[in-house]
Amino acid sequence: MGRKIYIGGEPFVNPLTLLRKRKLNFDKLLKFSYKNYHLTGGAYFSILAVLQNIQLKKDEIVLLPSFLCPSILKPFKKMSVQYKFYKITQKLQIDIADLKSKIDEN
Repeated sequence: MGRKIYIGGEPFVNPLTLLRKRKLNFDKLLKFSYKNYHLTGGAYFSILAVLQNIQLKKDEIVLLPSFLCPSILKPFKKMSVQYKFYKITQKLQIDIADLKSKIDEN
């Protein structure tokens, strides 16, 4: 007891932690040389950054798998992004027919 164990999701990591140590070569660390990367402090902030950058219109809807951690929905709610769920099979595969039935102009 006393030690926290995280189950599911990611614990918050402050990106500044990376900068306190010796100078890092991010190109080498990320294993590619792409100059437009954005460091975030975990999955929540990563999803939030994506939603802020793709600039969805009010009537657009994001399709998400029905089998996911509920915390993944937090950035969608914060940004007031509409979402619907598509079914996942017992083998954790996409139910293609259900997914296709939910795709429309939005």
